[in-house]
Amino acid sequence: MGSVESRSLGATLLRHPKTAMPSASVSIPPQITPEEIDTLPGLSSESRECIRRLCDYKPPQSDFCPPEHTGIGRAAVLVLLFEREGSLRVLLTTRSKELHSRPGLTVLPGGKYESTDESLVATAYREASEEVGLDIKSPHLRTVVTLPPFFSSRKYIVTPTVAVLTDPSLLNTLAPLQGEVDTIFDHPVKAFLDPTIVPGENVSPVDPGQWVRESEFHDFRDFIPGAIVGHGYRMHRFHSTGSPITGLTADFMVCEG
Repeated sequence: MGSVESRSLGATLLRHPKTAMPSASVSIPPQITPEEIDTLPGLSSESRECIRRLCDYKPPQSDFCPPEHTGIGRAAVLVLLFEREGSLRVLLTTRSKELHSRPGLTVLPGGKYESTDESLVATAYREASEEVGLDIKSPHLRTVVTLPPFFSSRKYIVTPTVAVLTDPSLLNTLAPLQGEVDTIFDHPVKAFLDPTIVPGENVSPVDPGQWVRESEFHDFRDFIPGAIVGHGYRMHRFHSTGSPITGLTADFMVCEG
């Protein structure tokens, strides 16, 4: 069995891909408390403040649940934060080029809600466990907050769950799921608000077909749907240590940042 490349800051690692395991009951990591933030190991004061702001966030209440006949599905992603060398970072993956849908796209670990999932938070953790082998029973993992859902172009309402990992050595155990994930890499959270810090990163070369913008590290395009007068949508695109970060994943991270 061949190996699949996985990138992290300062090193390129080789991982043996794993195959999917049958779904089982998901153990959701405990919710972080405000009192716990100051005692968590492995976080700088800046990272603690970021986690604190996320904990204080109160998402708007919504009872919206699309009826099945609308064709709108539900999905969830995991925004896994951790600190390395004083920088708060997020775990990202590149979809396998073998996939028929969106091959080679940068995404957060996640996927469709299943009837056996207790909640969308459980969906996010289950998918992260399946796709990258995250040990969701680790005592170093905490749930931070659930952010408002986003509506995807593929007719899914996608809900992000933010989690924090206080022991980055756990990342050394990750392995991409064969046939679904090609690479596992990370990106500084701050770079989604200030892309000028990316030159300090070991950004990967990209195929000209993947990166055709004038700006080397970040660009955007304003899209105005013809049917919606007075409303526009900004489409971000970030260069990274792995594949370009675009679409809904870029939206999630701009919102989280």
